[in-house]
Amino acid sequence: MYFRKSNFGKNINEERMRKLFYPFFFVVFVCTLNTIQAQDDAAKTLFGNGNGNGSGISKEDIGFFVAPAYSLSQIDGAAASMFHLRGGINLKDRFTFGGFYNVSMNQIIPESETIGGIYLDYWSTGGFAEYTWLSKKLVHVTVPIQLGYGEVQMDN
Repeated sequence: MYFRKSNFGKNINEERMRKLFYPFFFVVFVCTLNTIQAQDDAAKTLFGNGNGNGSGISKEDIGFFVAPAYSLSQIDGAAASMFHLRGGINLKDRFTFGGFYNVSMNQIIPESETIGGIYLDYWSTGGFAEYTWLSKKLVHVTVPIQLGYGEVQMDN
C-alpha cells in the first residue's frame, strides 16, 4: 500500500479519516444526547401517559354499561315500535366498545303492499366503537362506528 505524506508529516489516509469520521462521530454524539433527553419524557398516547407509574389505564378508568331504549319510527309508511339494547365497556370516558340489538315490537303493516294480511318484522345486531371528544364537558361530540347485520322479513 502506498502512503503519500502531507506537508505536516501525516499520510493522506489519516487526513481523510479525520475530515470524514470526526464530523460523523460528532453528529452521532449530538443526536444521541438529544435522544437521551427525549427518553426522559413520558410517551403520550390516547389512553394517557405510558410511563409505567399508573397514569395509563387503571381499573378506575374502565366502566361497563347497559343502555335499553325505545323509539317510534316509520317503515314503509307504517308505525314501527322499536326496542334497542346497547352494552359494552367504556375506557377513560373517551372510548366505548360494545354490541347492540334492535328489534321491532309490533307487526308493521306496509302501505305499499297490495296483498292483505302481510306484515314486516325488523331486527338488527352488531358491534360498535365510539370516540367521545370533550367527554368531561356538558356539551361533547361522539363519533360512532357501527358494523352489523339486520333483516326486514315479510310474513303473513
